[in-house]
Amino acid sequence: MKGICAKIREHLAARGPMTIAEVADATPALQERGGEERARLLLRLDPGVEATPDGRWRARVQAASDEQKLRWAAERYFAEGKPGETRAKLVAELVRETGIDEPRVVDFIRRSYHTNALYVFNRRKDG
Repeated sequence: MKGICAKIREHLAARGPMTIAEVADATPALQERGGEERARLLLRLDPGVEATPDGRWRARVQAASDEQKLRWAAERYFAEGKPGETRAKLVAELVRETGIDEPRVVDFIRRSYHTNALYVFNRRKDG
């Protein structure tokens, strides 16, 4: 299971610079324990993020792995609040957006999301 800092970095990398309040709102573990104050502390201590001149925080630039690209693309796809999607439609969209071949996308979905026969739910297996 990933730590809070890793989840914060993923949010920042996927969504771009965010304020401390936005980070706290986007991270359920922070909403439960400490909110903005904890987010501020974690952001200041994490070498994987940096402050911007306008008071926001962003992930430090680094090459993204295929796994990260797929995760970010899936998060953006489901960010519209969809409860899920047919496997074929989600696979086609992730292949189009990331350029990663279909068998690897299917494997990523199988490992990362709750599914049934032909449907992928907007619920990650790792939280």
